[in-house]
Amino acid sequence: MDDVKIRFLRADESHILTDLVTDAYGTSYDADWVYQPDEIASRIKAGSLISTIGVLPDGTVAGHMA
Repeated sequence: MDDVKIRFLRADESHILTDLVTDAYGTSYDADWVYQPDEIASRIKAGSLISTIGVLPDGTVAGHMA
């Protein structure tokens, strides 16, 4: 997977985290704020959430890590 680009998730991409969590956990994830893109964006802007994503050459997000 040499073609995966690892980079920080931007506040304007907060929906990506919501989508990934929903795909993996449905609605059972214990932290409700991960289903709220505006809350994720606020946390990224404040520096209280630092998330990285792996992006494939076609733009597909392959994974997330915080």
